[in-house]
Amino acid sequence: MLWVVVASILASGPADPRSMTGNADSLLECRAITDDTQRLACFDRIAGRVAADDLVVIDRKRLARERRQRFGLPAEGDGALAAATNGKVPAVQAFSSTVRNAERARDYGRWDIELADGTVWQSVDTSSFPPASGATITIRRATLGGFRASIPGRTSFLVKRLR
Repeated sequence: MLWVVVASILASGPADPRSMTGNADSLLECRAITDDTQRLACFDRIAGRVAADDLVVIDRKRLARERRQRFGLPAEGDGALAAATNGKVPAVQAFSSTVRNAERARDYGRWDIELADGTVWQSVDTSSFPPASGATITIRRATLGGFRASIPGRTSFLVKRLR
């Protein structure tokens, strides 16, 4: 199913098709008109008020995939898209991946950890062990902000996303 996000310039309109202002609810109201001529005129009025750059179409799967790709980045927020989906595409809370590579960071005791999806995370806690290539790693939102990584059989540790 596609979600349509209409810019805030489109205000709510009453149910009377002659005075609809052009929002997504009005489109649904137009569909309810049984007379073909009136229904088409209703759709034309609304379409005339929507500029191409005021309309964004995105499906739930793509939104979920993009949220996952941005998980951990500082500019992660997508308030307008989240509002448009009415909470039907939840924010990412955690994900699991595989460690592709781990290298010592410039800071003593920290590790840069590259995952199978190409993202790179850095341990915030100093650690004496490198995460092994091929290990399963789960990264989730930490209780007081930030992110926590866990590898089976190891103590979890704080991480931040580099890229």
